[in-house]
Amino acid sequence: MKFSVKSLIVAPACMLIASHSPTSGQPNNDSPSKGHSGIFVGIQGGSILGVSKNSRVRLGGVFGYNWTHDSLSGTNGIIGGQAFMGTTYCNMYYYGMEAWANQSFLNLKLKDNIYFAETLKLKVKESYGVAARIGIILGPSLLYLKPGVVISKREISSKFQGIYISGSSGPSIPSHKSHKYMCGFALGGGLDLPIYHNQFIIGAEVNGIFYQKFKYIHPMPTGITGDIKTKFNLNTYTCLFKFSYKLY
Repeated sequence: MKFSVKSLIVAPACMLIASHSPTSGQPNNDSPSKGHSGIFVGIQGGSILGVSKNSRVRLGGVFGYNWTHDSLSGTNGIIGGQAFMGTTYCNMYYYGMEAWANQSFLNLKLKDNIYFAETLKLKVKESYGVAARIGIILGPSLLYLKPGVVISKREISSKFQGIYISGSSGPSIPSHKSHKYMCGFALGGGLDLPIYHNQFIIGAEVNGIFYQKFKYIHPMPTGITGDIKTKFNLNTYTCLFKFSYKLY
């Protein structure tokens, strides 16, 4: 076998060029890691569970400052949209960011007859959040954690049935309603799977949102002593199914 100087120079050069080509030694667009890198937008929907531990007191009056304790809980639907971006490292590790907006139909209701014949409702409406996405590639799937922050709109309303002290007639007490925003810490996780040549992602996700404690006061009309003050400690838990499209 004969070797020439030309063959000794050209052959290694060709091997070096081949090793740095986009299709050699690096994942292509159909590889699992590439399926999770990029910018995505999508929709999501599922169910939401709300649990609130409450404390209530009548401020002054014949009942003094005796606190009562109760809880609210219930489930309903939730829909929304999300946008996220991320990248992979070493074909194994993943980091990204996500923003979302959801519309919740959660409506918690309590009937309280301790002080008054009262109906108390707590609704969680639209919410907006941002979070980090930190995960690991497992085959074609991405398993990730999602810590973040959320701001949500709440509506609280209370209604009395025209009874001042239970069992006795009295002046009519107007209903009251309050709309405010509340902040919370979100912690969740999910599983994503690229489909159709990595152009789409389907996924499932669970999240817990732990809101700051907040209070609500139902004012009494003139001539009646003792507003009703309620403190709420609300947490919500969601289970979402997600469908996303890759923009870039």
